[in-house]
Amino acid sequence: MPGNPSDLWMRIDDQPDRTVVRFSPGIFLSEVNSDVFSSRLESLIDQREKPYIVLDLTGVALLSSVILGKLTKLNERIVEAGGRLTIANPGPSILQVFRVTRLDTILEISPPPSD
Repeated sequence: MPGNPSDLWMRIDDQPDRTVVRFSPGIFLSEVNSDVFSSRLESLIDQREKPYIVLDLTGVALLSSVILGKLTKLNERIVEAGGRLTIANPGPSILQVFRVTRLDTILEISPPPSD
């Protein structure tokens, strides 16, 4: 049985040069799970001197404004620590959210949005 409830929808893969965070297909990242989302990511930031975190959004169905705010704050913390946050594989609707909110100009998105 998983030790943490978020283990059911958030998987963390520590690699030598980065930490990759993946989510269950169809997950809604919203107010309901925002506190767990941010606390797990904050603990990852604290575990490395220069954290490099990749959020693989493959299959994420929705990002709420609360999650977008938490991503912005987490990115600031990571950059201040000399690290890097990469948003990987956002689906078309998620990518559109980043574009509309102009977060695509602040956050590193891979592959980069094509115009």
